[in-house]
Amino acid sequence: MLVASPPLAKPWVGTISARIERVEDISARGAVRLWLATGGHQGLPEKIRVNLPIERNNAQFRPGTV
Repeated sequence: MLVASPPLAKPWVGTISARIERVEDISARGAVRLWLATGGHQGLPEKIRVNLPIERNNAQFRPGTV
């Protein structure tokens, strides 16, 4: 209900081109969450959230970055 789209039924692997809107530290879960605007490209929803393991976080992941 909160995001108006169901989660993916299974893991998805691929390359995404999107603008980072927000970076959320969820280190209590060992992850960082990227809120991305895809523009609806690649058959993806306009906006998606991607959780990455905390060790995959990168200083270049900041709002406005593509």
